[in-house]
Amino acid sequence: MNQLENILTKSKDLFFQRGVKSVTMDDISRELGISKKTLYIYVSNKADLVEKSMRQHLEEKQKFIDALKSSDLNAIDTIVEIIKHVVKSMNNMPLSALFDMQKYYPKSWAMFDEFKEQVIFSTMKNILIKGKKEGLFRKEMKEYLISKFYMISVEGMMNPFNFQTSQNYDFKDVYLEYIVYHLHGIVSDKGHKYLKTIKL
Repeated sequence: MNQLENILTKSKDLFFQRGVKSVTMDDISRELGISKKTLYIYVSNKADLVEKSMRQHLEEKQKFIDALKSSDLNAIDTIVEIIKHVVKSMNNMPLSALFDMQKYYPKSWAMFDEFKEQVIFSTMKNILIKGKKEGLFRKEMKEYLISKFYMISVEGMMNPFNFQTSQNYDFKDVYLEYIVYHLHGIVSDKGHKYLKTIKL
């Protein structure tokens, strides 16, 4: 891993752990053990750092999706792999992290939003079509609408104001609870039996 990749990886980790707004360039240089002068050799400012970190993040997501497409997993197991990947990459992420990006770094958010609408949406729709062919998902299910429901729900999870309670929910808590709800709503009888054999 070269220096820029190391900077982007560490920055992304900090953004996910603490939220984009609260992490400063001083925090990043201290975590990396480099001076801010060295840091500014690779990025021009924090907005540039957020944008490059987001680009790296989306490239990693694309590689993961491409690997899933070439696998021989059934539709339910494919979704399970997506769940594991999301939980691992966003474990303990405060719900404010992505909301901060949307509010303070619109250019980086636009990159994420475009990826979500073009790549994640089509990936989910294709998984649903595959699951119907395998008999694991309901035949009468409208995959376009279900994919839209999924996207809208994920967007709702990114807004911390939707989950203001006495409990401190992080993204993982919310996402896991939703995905169980989602899966039980789309599986066929065959899919329901298969789902019982899986621990989510």
